[in-house]
Parts: sequence; structure tokens; C-alpha cells
Amino acid sequence: MENLTLDPDKQLLLINLKHSKTDQVGKGTILQIGKSEGVGCPFKLVEKYLSVRPLTAGPLFCHFDNTPLTRYQFTAVLSKAIVRLKLPENTRYKSHSFRIGASTELALQDKEKVWLVGSSILKHAQLEAFLRPGGLHLNLKRLNISLWWQGYSGLKLSQVEQKLKTLAKVGPAPNVILIHCGGNDLGETSIRKLRLVCMKLFQFIQTNFPHSKIIWSCILPCIQWRYSQNSRAMESQRKRLNSCASRLALRYDGAIIRHPDIKRDSLFFCDGVHLSKLANAVFLNTLQGGLEAILTKGHACYPA
Repeated sequence: MENLTLDPDKQLLLINLKHSKTDQVGKGTILQIGKSEGVGCPFKLVEKYLSVRPLTAGPLFCHFDNTPLTRYQFTAVLSKAIVRLKLPENTRYKSHSFRIGASTELALQDKEKVWLVGSSILKHAQLEAFLRPGGLHLNLKRLNISLWWQGYSGLKLSQVEQKLKTLAKVGPAPNVILIHCGGNDLGETSIRKLRLVCMKLFQFIQTNFPHSKIIWSCILPCIQWRYSQNSRAMESQRKRLNSCASRLALRYDGAIIRHPDIKRDSLFFCDGVHLSKLANAVFLNTLQGGLEAILTKGHACYPA
């Protein structure tokens, strides 16, 4: 992104070529492409693309989670576009000239790939993370840690296993699986049954993702609960479930992230259940600090 500038005043697209085949000493050159009429105007196309691209640094072509576009994905889209446009002799058009392979492969070589799987708490936190300076990866890309957010409204603990099975079909197994779930179960399912669900889930992860570290992100307190009006009893169940899941995580050589700064206070909840903007910021700060402490410093619990 730092090598591309869109100047709307002069209606110019500026591309900084730092190296080329004819520039072996690396002097660099700046290409200027003016705005023109027609649907194929580079200025208009780049302007339209940048209006929907994530507002973060990194490769120009990327997905909404800021993951770089791979060579395979680029080639597939290029081939479909050529067929759709009905260009003649389309075999002449290849991705070779774009030369995106090496840089993309390097960008994808993250040391730690983290799946964050859970309820709407993660879903809403992802939206807030998108607007932060560190982006969806919570500024952890500097440590070669990438995050893949998988938050689902109403997700229950018993459904996490099936979600993981589905996600496993999409790509390679992660180094870390962070689970933030269980709040939607409290009050409907007994603690005894939830303990069994936790044991089954953790055993499933150990068997099917043997090289993935489990991190339990503790269930947050709430002002209102879905299945009970007895806040005192629900708070007790929340603590018991967190305690059980935390012990299991440590037993499987995993880790725990607690959220002590989020209280049962209207300041932290916009409707008694979902986090306010302030609480989301606190939640994301804790996730960021916890992942960094656990994955780079070997902590088993955050905050210590």
C-alpha cells in the first residue's frame, strides 16, 4: 500500500516501482496514470477498490481480514475475469507478469495462526477490532501472529465441536484455538452437563488438533442473562464453569485469559448482555495482551 498513491485533485494514480528488470541498481521510478473515460480506467478501478479495502497497511490485494491474496487465488480470479470478458486468445494472459508469489508467501509465513471461536462477544469484538489501528490482528502481525475471527450469535458450547470440524475443512490446522463461549448455555444447561461438554470438547481438540494450543477465554459477567433472572445464581454458575474450563485448559497444556476489568456495570454493557464500545476496547486490549504474553513469553494465565 505504501507504494501506491491516489491523488484525487490531480486525478492521478501514482505507483512507486522500487525495482524492475531494467533497474538493477534500484533507483526506482514513479508511474503516473491519469484518469480516463471508460470502464477500464485504472484510476477509477483502484479508487473503487480502495473504498472497500480494509483501512490497514500491508499488501494492496487482501481479504477483509487483511490476509494477503495468494497466487492461487489471484490466478483463479484472473482466469474467471478473462472468461467473463470473452477476451480473444485468453491463453496469452497469465499471472506471471504480476509477480506476487514471493512476497505473498512471505507474508503468509506467520509463526502462530490463531482461531478465535465463540459467541457474539467475539463477533462484535471483531467489528471493533477492524476499526482499531492494529486491525483485525490486534497489532500482533509484528510478532508473526495472525488471527482468524469466528464469532457466531447464539453459539453454545455444545456446538463448538461442529464449528471446528467445519473450519478444519477450510484450511490447515491453527497453532492456537481460543474459545470464548458458554454464556449462552448458562441457566439452560446444568453445570454438571456443561462440565461434561467441556471435557468432550477439549478431548476432541486434543485428538483432532494435536498441535494446537487451547486457550480458554473466560466467560464475562452480565447484567442480564438469557435463561434466568437470578443474577446471583448465574454469576455463581459462570464462575464454576470458568473454573472447570480453566483447569481443563491447563491440564491439556493450554492457557487462560481472564477479563477482570470488565464488571457487571451499565458502563460496560449497552443492553445488559452485549458489550459497550468501552467494554469492547477493554476486551480487545486483554485479548491482545493475553495472546502476546502466552505465545511469546510462555505464560499460562493472563493477567498473571
